[in-house]
Amino acid sequence: MALPTYEEVMLPVLDILAASGPRRRRELVLEVADRLQLSEAERQQTLPSGKATVIMSRVGWALAYLKQARAIESPRRGIYQITDRGREILARRPSKIDGEFLSQFPEFVDFVQRARTATAEKPEVGDLHVRSEEGVASDQVAPEEALEAAYGRLRAGLGEDLLEAVKNAPPVFFEQLVIDLLVRMGYGGSRTEAARAVGRSGDGGIDGVIDEDRLGLDVIYVQAKR
Repeated sequence: MALPTYEEVMLPVLDILAASGPRRRRELVLEVADRLQLSEAERQQTLPSGKATVIMSRVGWALAYLKQARAIESPRRGIYQITDRGREILARRPSKIDGEFLSQFPEFVDFVQRARTATAEKPEVGDLHVRSEEGVASDQVAPEEALEAAYGRLRAGLGEDLLEAVKNAPPVFFEQLVIDLLVRMGYGGSRTEAARAVGRSGDGGIDGVIDEDRLGLDVIYVQAKR
C-alpha cells in the first residue's frame, strides 16, 4: 500500500492521543504505523536525505498542523496531548482531517496567513510541481519531503550538466581534473604540489603522477580515460 500523506495521518494521531494520553513523537510513529498496518519496508523508507523515515516526517507535520489548530498541545518538549478542541473534533466523527477541515479554526487560518507572508517572495511548495515516490501531488506531501525532492531534482540536473561539460572539455582538462580529485580524496595528503598532470604524446599512457611522500619515494601513476 502507498504510505499515507501527512493529512491522512492527522485523524489516526488524534485518535491515538485521545485513547492513550500524552505521547512522544516516536511513540506516535510506531502506533500510527501499527494502526495503518504498514509493512517493515514502509516503516523503514527514508527521505532522500536519509536523516529520517518518511512516516516519521509525515507524523511530525501532522502534529505541527494539529498543534496550530489547537487540536493538540505540547505541555513539555517532545510530548503531545489532545486538547478539548481535539476531543470536540473527534466527537463529530469526521471521515478525515486535512488543511481544509482545520481552516474552520481562526488560529490555523492565522498560521497559514503568517506562513504565506513569510514566504511571499519565495516559490510556494505547490509551485515546485514535485511529486512523491507514490505520485502524490505536492500539496499532499509534507513540505520537508517536497523541498528534499526538489533539491534532489536540481542536484541531479546539475550533475548531468557538469558531466556534459567534462565530456566536452579538452583531454588536458580532464587529466588535471582527475588528479585534483584524487588529491582531494587524500592521495598525496593536502599538498597541492603532490600531484601533476603529465599527459602527452609518447608518455607510455601515463597522464598524471602523485607523490605519496615529500621525497617522492612512493609514487602513484595515474592514467585518465574518458
